[in-house]
Amino acid sequence: MRTGFEARGFEARWRAVLGEYPTGVAIISALGTDGRPHGLVVGTFSSVSMNPPLVSFMAMRGSRAYRASAGCDRFRVSVLGSRHEQLCRSFASADPERRFEVGRWRLDADGIPGLEDAVLWVRCRRLRTIAAGDHDIVLGEVEDLGSGPGGTPMLFHRGRYGSVVASVVA
Repeated sequence: MRTGFEARGFEARWRAVLGEYPTGVAIISALGTDGRPHGLVVGTFSSVSMNPPLVSFMAMRGSRAYRASAGCDRFRVSVLGSRHEQLCRSFASADPERRFEVGRWRLDADGIPGLEDAVLWVRCRRLRTIAAGDHDIVLGEVEDLGSGPGGTPMLFHRGRYGSVVASVVA
């Protein structure tokens, strides 16, 4: 079934229009079926429900980084701060086997790496994976969470990384 969006140039238009909406940036880490840590950078992490505590992220199904951990039982979210731009770029472009050589990582009780100085972190049990077009929506049940050393979260907006500018209301 065609939707009318298959027109040539649509992908560029899609990116330009939806790029107007800023997103946070996070690293999803998990242990793959090979028992090694794998990770990917996402701009789609979101809270879903407080009762029960659920979060989600979306990943391109064809991504090698996602496929390496797509069958994991547990995953960890490390929300990046404005100070993490270089780490983010290095992590995303590094060979998957070398991604955790950049930054300071600590293993949790399950052996999943978490960024030590993340703005916040969430440890999850994978509850469900929902196919959605060329992506998977991964729903996680929150097992634990915490805040990092503070700082402002990193944003991705109009194809660039940036940060929140807080306004003071008198």
